[in-house]
Formats: sequence, structure tokens, C-alpha cells
Amino acid sequence: MLVLGHIVLATLLRCPGTLATKPISITFGDWNNASNAKTKRCGLWSAANSMHVADFVTFFSVLTHITHEESFLYLQEAARCLKAGGRAVLSFLEFRIPCHWETFKMSLRAEPGGPLTQFVDRDGLTAWASHSGLGVESFFDGDKGHFPIPEEVKWENGTVMKSLGNLGQSVAVLRKV
Repeated sequence: MLVLGHIVLATLLRCPGTLATKPISITFGDWNNASNAKTKRCGLWSAANSMHVADFVTFFSVLTHITHEESFLYLQEAARCLKAGGRAVLSFLEFRIPCHWETFKMSLRAEPGGPLTQFVDRDGLTAWASHSGLGVESFFDGDKGHFPIPEEVKWENGTVMKSLGNLGQSVAVLRKV
């Protein structure tokens, strides 16, 4: 199985009841550096040097730091790299999730020229997906558990996750049509 994207997917896929076994993770570029993501844009995928080779492509905390136009281009590249039936798994911020509002308020106090904090709505993701040859398989709210965790996790702020965890950002699972 070829996985293009962020190393965290390998951990998620090892959880019981997930979508695949024996993941291989290959990371291209520095996904957490917004300026790097912007300059490389679709060039991130040229390292794969081939179409329709990946089972999974992931974007964790990527679309939150690039423009909507760049996000659409990333999804088009994901579709190009995915095998038929392959999945793109991505995280995003949305105004409908109450805890994401705090992130928006913090962005109002950000220094000029600092990192971009971009919100995306589900309708936008659905439109981008359909224009990229992808279909929406599912959405998961960023403040609700949706993947199994083997043991209780206690965060610095005292929040405890049991049995089901979340990434803090909402998650979309898209499938190559």
C-alpha cells in the first residue's frame, strides 16, 4: 500500500477497525510549514512521478494554512495520484464547530504577515471534490470522537478522551470516483 502524506496516518491506520493494514507512509515536503506548502504547491506530488499509484493521500493541518485556490489544486493533485477507490483524508477548520471559533478569534490577533488561518466549509469541500473526480465518503466533527484509541488520553487543559478520539480539526474522507 502506498500512502502519500503525513506520517500520522500510519498511526491512525493501525487502530482497530480502521480502513487498511500494513501502511507505508511517504512524506513529501514540510506539511506544517505554510510558506513551503505554498511555494511547492502541486510540485509536492511530482516525487511520486506517476498517476494513480496511491491508496491514501492525507492533508493534516494543511488546508488550514493555504488559500482556497491552493486547496483546490491540492485536491486535484490528490485525485491524480490516487488509485480508483483510493481515499484522501484531510483535516480542516469550520465555523460550525464551537471550539474552532476560538482559533478564529486568535487569528484576529495574529501578526501581519504571520501564518494564514483558513476556514473551509463542507459545501466548499464537496464542490472541490466533485470538480476533482472525488466523492465525499464522510465528514467528522472536530469536537467529537470518531476513531478508536486504545487508552485514555488526558490533554494539558484537563480534557480527557476515552475510547474514541478526535484530531481537534474536522476531518473529511474523500474517495476517488
